[in-house]
Amino acid sequence: MQQIEIAISNGFAAYQRGDLNGARRFLEPVQHPQAWHVLGLVERKAGRFTEAIAWLERAEAADRQNPEIPNNKGRTALDASDARLAETSFRRALQLRPDWGPALNGLGRSLNAQERWSDAGQVWARLKAQAPNDPTIRYNAAMAALETGQVEHAAAEFDALIRSGLTDPAVYFMRGRARVELSSLDDGLADFKQSWQVQKAGHTLRYLANTLWMVGDQVGFRETVETAPHELTGLKMYLMAKSGDADAALSFSYQAPQSSRDDPVSLTA
Repeated sequence: MQQIEIAISNGFAAYQRGDLNGARRFLEPVQHPQAWHVLGLVERKAGRFTEAIAWLERAEAADRQNPEIPNNKGRTALDASDARLAETSFRRALQLRPDWGPALNGLGRSLNAQERWSDAGQVWARLKAQAPNDPTIRYNAAMAALETGQVEHAAAEFDALIRSGLTDPAVYFMRGRARVELSSLDDGLADFKQSWQVQKAGHTLRYLANTLWMVGDQVGFRETVETAPHELTGLKMYLMAKSGDADAALSFSYQAPQSSRDDPVSLTA
């Protein structure tokens, strides 16, 4: 038993210092759930999510009492964009350790990914009760509120986050959405512009362009779409075609690199 413990300890130390091959050499010969658990962490760090989940499932089957294992399986499933498996895993972790913050956070993220906003809001409310000043938790709770129609509450919470010094472009984007839904188009437009200035994200371009069009700023609309990165060629084409200028939409495709012209969104547009 002592040899197993030494091998697991050495494997975990190798994993922590980033020596993934060394960790594998120590751990793969060991028949023990903790070794399989750490191997799951090793493969997750290597970006081999299928292999990581397989190791974690093997560890979980052998050790049904350790909440860390399903919690790490949930985190890996989120990395692999498998929100349903992530949800199942985090719920299993919470059965073993109720109200555990990391598992609740992962559950909230997995519900966000599935756009199950009412369920997500309940989870973020539980987390907010544990950590009322955590900005990430407050942001997610406000986002769930916005998506479930609690627009004024969401806008007020995004306001408070920005006043507290949070300048992440996602917060400005979400406050912009809330403001537009409250018919404060100019304020919403200012938030979208702030978010777009920091991060050229497709969802921001869509809302910014649509709001510019709604307020009648066709010059701003065209300039914003025209100067957006080539990576957003498909969306640029869609927005320009929606404005009625199909020729300009096609010109974006001609000007973009081949890699941007051949993506499914661009081809569909």
